[in-house]
Amino acid sequence: MKLNTICAGLLVAALAACSSPSNDYDKRPSFIHVPVPPTQGTQLGYLSVNVTGWSQNGTTTRTDVRISPGGKGKPKGSLTPVMTVDPQLTSRVALSLRDGKDANAAFAFAQQIARATYCPSGPITENTGIRKYSDPQDLQVILAESQRQGRDVIPAGIKGETIPATHFRTDGSPTWVVSMKCDAPYPYD
Repeated sequence: MKLNTICAGLLVAALAACSSPSNDYDKRPSFIHVPVPPTQGTQLGYLSVNVTGWSQNGTTTRTDVRISPGGKGKPKGSLTPVMTVDPQLTSRVALSLRDGKDANAAFAFAQQIARATYCPSGPITENTGIRKYSDPQDLQVILAESQRQGRDVIPAGIKGETIPATHFRTDGSPTWVVSMKCDAPYPYD
């Protein structure tokens, strides 16, 4: 009984800490719909975009943008904001979701999204330092060493594989994933 009361108290405290009286969280863009102009070769009406920004000491240091097919027709609902991006670029990205062959268009499109959201000023460049660790033995070593040191760490000798800053995923819905570095004041604090 006492344990249940303590757990309930901790849950209430955690929920209270997560709520923001200024609603700053609601101002941070996460999901965006981008209308696709009529384009020969695709029937997409809009693209679905997920954008995430990371900040350190009040400065945006990284932004990731995921671009997927949205749907036919116009975006429905009023909860997801609609953002217009250069129409020619949007058409190129919509077409490239079939085959993943226009990484330049995907990166330029993602730069426009980043500029309008988390990186309003300063340079936006590709984040080329991304590595993927998928070998189960490597993951066990990484987890054990991280736990031993009390922080995230990649031990010497664990290489992983390099992931391009702009890459096309076909597991599930076709998606462009673009990771960028930027150095701009974090606009949502």
